[in-house]
Amino acid sequence: QDLRLAMGDGAAETAAPMSTEAEAEVKAKRRAEVAAQVAAAQAAQAKEAEQKTLFFGEHGGITCDGCGVSPIVGYRYRCKSCPNHDVC
Repeated sequence: QDLRLAMGDGAAETAAPMSTEAEAEVKAKRRAEVAAQVAAAQAAQAKEAEQKTLFFGEHGGITCDGCGVSPIVGYRYRCKSCPNHDVC
């Protein structure tokens, strides 16, 4: 059996069947690449959340009575006539 390997330039090349060790090595390399991409995405997401908190402000100890999120990040709407009613 021949395997078709896609090349970066769009060309295809025929290769001999891979051994199980080679397949395991390729899979391990791909897993490492995916893990690195996931870590980078998580770091970017955490950085974005931190910047959002710094820009909009964080209301620590305040829970949204509408959706239950705590703390409220960003705008906080508060009822002037109710003793304790906050929404995000």
